[in-house]
Amino acid sequence: MVVSLTHLDAVSRAVMNASTLKPGRGKTATILLACLVYAASCLAASAEAVYVDTNKNTAPGAVFSSDGVTLTMRPGWIQIPPEQVQRVREELQQQAPKVKIPVFDYAYQEASDEWFSYPYVLITIHRTGRISERDLESWAKVDLTSAVDKVAKSASSVMTDASAGHMRYDESARVVWQEIETNLVDNQKIRGITAIIPTEFGLVRVHGYSRDADYARFAASFQRLIAEASIEETVRYKPHASDSLPGWVRDLGTPEVVKRALIGAILGLAGAGMALRKRKATSTVAGKQESP
Repeated sequence: MVVSLTHLDAVSRAVMNASTLKPGRGKTATILLACLVYAASCLAASAEAVYVDTNKNTAPGAVFSSDGVTLTMRPGWIQIPPEQVQRVREELQQQAPKVKIPVFDYAYQEASDEWFSYPYVLITIHRTGRISERDLESWAKVDLTSAVDKVAKSASSVMTDASAGHMRYDESARVVWQEIETNLVDNQKIRGITAIIPTEFGLVRVHGYSRDADYARFAASFQRLIAEASIEETVRYKPHASDSLPGWVRDLGTPEVVKRALIGAILGLAGAGMALRKRKATSTVAGKQESP
């Protein structure tokens, strides 16, 4: 924690053939846990993949730009209207009233007749203040098992189970990665990948989701999206002398940030499931009305 991230690009055929809360500890862990559920393992799986854009749609992709970070979606990708994102969020809150549903500031998907069709991408901005590099590295040690189980149980009307990989901080790229997967109640297996981009002012969480069968090529496309991110120099994450101080001195609440990130990732994945259920229900009702 994975938004909608989409069937944009494919791995080279040669490669394929070859193989809120108050500041404190509590707040930091919650934010990170939500992100965790959406993003880490794909990085290793597609690190050696060759990126090839097989999307025939040449229309310029939608552009995300906020807080000094710009991401250009692949050709054919569009932004999901904010009212649609809010609608799904409200429905999720009704289905999981005991869980604080995170706010997703932006959502994108490959052009489709239906909103939240896979793949899609969700983006959340956290203006929490700078997170030290030492804390970013420590996120991999946070045990998210109980948090994942709690979220999956709370969203049982949409998913049957969920699992999340450990977060991994890429020091050279300065990005935290994580992967998640879940089985929806309609027997679809969905996988997600999350990239957490730290800045001098907070975090930009980017979650991508696709069906299991499309995940390998989607993960490669998603990683390219993050690699090509444009970050203004004034907000670009830089080393600080204070990064070497122990956590109890900084008191940034790392566990809470991680947990919150994971929750966001998992529930973002459930959003499409919720939208799908509603579409099916509407279709069923319409079908009954047309019957003699």
